Amino acid sequence: HCIPVDPYYLTYASSKLGYEASVVLAGRNVNEKVAEFTADKVLSLISSGATDETNGSVLLLGVTFKPNVSDLRNSKAITLAGLLLKRNLTLDVYDPLAINRLPEDIGHRVIEDPFISSKTYDAVVLAVPHDMFLDQKTHIVELVAPGGLVVDLSSTLDQSAVESLGKIYWSL
Repeated sequence: HCIPVDPYYLTYASSKLGYEASVVLAGRNVNEKVAEFTADKVLSLISSGATDETNGSVLLLGVTFKPNVSDLRNSKAITLAGLLLKRNLTLDVYDPLAINRLPEDIGHRVIEDPFISSKTYDAVVLAVPHDMFLDQKTHIVELVAPGGLVVDLSSTLDQSAVESLGKIYWSL
């Protein structure tokens, strides 16, 4: 079983037994809205950074369902990527575990290893904290332009370390 699917099975089985699992569905509903909430927050924080650009630049690190696996099924990071594009943000995606298997609208935004590049972004979103990314914590922050945004969806980075380097830190 896959975790996002289990609550629906649980509510179905409960209803067959005459029970209403409304709390389970409420939790599932909140989880379904996290990507949209995150996309709105990224746009808001980039916009408040007073950049002269009309489109902020974002690097999304990790798009698989969970860390250190290549499975894309039920990936909220892919949903987030699509929502960032709909908000007219310039998006690059990097996930060596998902190369050549991304949806077309996301797939052509895949880049080579950003850790060997000098390019910087208005925001870097650490969506899926693969070990290979956690080994590059300092470099993740270096990918962010001065005064830019580090979004750490699973709270794996050290907030004070990020902020001491002049970056804005945000996590769920």
